[in-house]
Amino acid sequence: MKYLVSLLLVNLLLESCSTNSFRNPSSTGPIKYHGLESLSLDPVAQWTEGLFSGAEVKSINSGTSVADSVYNAFLSTNNVGDFVNQILNLKLHNKYSSEGTYRQLAEGLVAARKRIRKNLGTNPKYTKEAMLLVELLAEETLYVDSLRFKTKNLIRFDYANDVSACGNRTSTINNTKICQGDIIISKGEAGSSSFLARVADYPGNFSHSTTPYIDTNKNTFMVEAFIEDGVKLRNPAKDYINDPKTKMMIYRNTNRAIVKEGVTSVDMIVKKIFDRLGGKDPTTTASFEYDFKMDASNSERLFCSEVAYYAYTLNPSIPGGQNPYATPYWSSVDDPNRNLVLSQFLSANTHFPAPSDVELNPNYEIVSMQFNPSKLSADRMRIALIDVLMEVMNENQQEMITSINMLGKLGDQIVDPATIKAKLALFASLGIQIPADAGSTVDSIPKNINYKQLLFFAFIDRRLSPYVVEQLTKQEQILLKDGKVLDLESMRNALRPLVEGELKQFAGLAKKAMSN
Repeated sequence: MKYLVSLLLVNLLLESCSTNSFRNPSSTGPIKYHGLESLSLDPVAQWTEGLFSGAEVKSINSGTSVADSVYNAFLSTNNVGDFVNQILNLKLHNKYSSEGTYRQLAEGLVAARKRIRKNLGTNPKYTKEAMLLVELLAEETLYVDSLRFKTKNLIRFDYANDVSACGNRTSTINNTKICQGDIIISKGEAGSSSFLARVADYPGNFSHSTTPYIDTNKNTFMVEAFIEDGVKLRNPAKDYINDPKTKMMIYRNTNRAIVKEGVTSVDMIVKKIFDRLGGKDPTTTASFEYDFKMDASNSERLFCSEVAYYAYTLNPSIPGGQNPYATPYWSSVDDPNRNLVLSQFLSANTHFPAPSDVELNPNYEIVSMQFNPSKLSADRMRIALIDVLMEVMNENQQEMITSINMLGKLGDQIVDPATIKAKLALFASLGIQIPADAGSTVDSIPKNINYKQLLFFAFIDRRLSPYVVEQLTKQEQILLKDGKVLDLESMRNALRPLVEGELKQFAGLAKKAMSN
């Protein structure tokens, strides 16, 4: 096993991208927004630019509500191109005079999205695309809101929220009532979070899923699987309250009896957690290792959305279709390029319960939608990065296949931190420059991760994502000074040459290292 090869690649990938710079975009066609490939991004740019620099108005409109207007536009169309044009014709994309009017517009859009969702059973493809489009417009609205008014406070849209079926197993997150057994989906800030959210053929907008556990003393924990350290009972304060994630949705079953059984389901998985730990603290010791293979048929290891799926399968009183991640709604990765990355590079399944899949389950309804406006700008940049990365890999598929096949010689060997430290010491003795934080990085390597997976996450999270956000933020600030806004297509055009260069360098490193 070529430990030295993988370590050399990790070492190089952990370095900064300071040798790369943005260049003029290549002549290849525009990169689409994954999930809305049939849609030109020009109308979305009109929406965003209009909200930022359009004519001042005092209110949204005095007639039909935004939710009604947008929903009626959905009912009168059958493709997202016509749908977005009808939304633009509503003249909602003006610059409003107060922060409250931007919030009102976004709230109307997500309310329309909630109604559109009910058509999944009759017209699933168009409904999914329409949901993506409307949420995109809502987030662009809140993004402009954050630019114009420098808002950083959490934005919350709450809906009907009956917690009586949960008995005393209730709590609150950001003043929203939650039940034990609710499904909480969210979006993290790592580049890999955007990859995990958007790798499926129908992309989701969420990269993480968890379910709350409320003990008899009313203490609230998240039964949560992290890549870094597996399944623990975690305090929600850090990621959901004190420093909320980019966005979060809370889902609950529409059947009171199933809500009650959801409480029991979580009690069952928590009992298993305590049994597996044999007296160790479940808040500090992992009860299950993280499942990097994303194999929901094997519960010995668990990934994030598999936690809730497994909890509900433990309860024989819950029919399969009432599981929040019931198998008919699982994500698939059939696209050859994405399938190649997931199956051969990451050694993961290509059919699995992804965090956003609960959105496609008609037995579950939204209780709350929450957005952190201070994180929306960087999030739209990371989404653009993943769209560009996957498209560039597709355009250079043969070269990527060659690189992946070369790295395939590493097999699925699990990373051994002790071996890495020994090799890093060898590198240092040979005069090879080692990043200053290499030691702490090794100590934080997730258990059960293999070398190919480590390379991928290092490439995305340590190299590409931070540099992309840094450079695009600079572009954003320059445009803002000129009274303009960084639109979705401009981001993708700017990113293409950078990603092309990075992937070319990666392929060269793989070829050089594996030939030794």
